[in-house]
Amino acid sequence: MSEKRVLVVDDEKLNLRLFREFLLNRGYRVTVVDNSGDVLKTVTRENPGAIIMDIIMPGQNGDQIAAKLKEDPATRHIPIILITADILKSSDNLPADYFIRRPVIGDDLLNILAGIFA
Repeated sequence: MSEKRVLVVDDEKLNLRLFREFLLNRGYRVTVVDNSGDVLKTVTRENPGAIIMDIIMPGQNGDQIAAKLKEDPATRHIPIILITADILKSSDNLPADYFIRRPVIGDDLLNILAGIFA
C-alpha cells in the first residue's frame, strides 16, 4: 500500500491536533473527524487504511461505530484501533483490531500502524 491513510476520530479537538501532527510528521495522510455522526460517510469517502478512534464520545461511542464498520462487508477489512482512558477488563467483546490506553505512547501506536501498513 503506497499511501498510508489514517482516519482519526475523537471529540476532543486537542487530541485530534496532536494525533494529526504526530502522524503527518511520520508520513501518514491523516483525516480527522470530531463527531461520531460523520464517521461512516468519511470512511466511505476517504477509504482509510486504518482508523484510530476514541471509545467515549457523545452520540455513538467508538465501539458502537466500530461494530457497524465491522458488520459492513465494504468496511470490515479496515483495521480499527480503539483508544480509551478507561481500564478495559476484557477487550474480547469489543469490535476492534487493536486497543491502546491513554495516555497514548507514540511508539506503541507507530508499531501498530507499521504492522498494518507493512
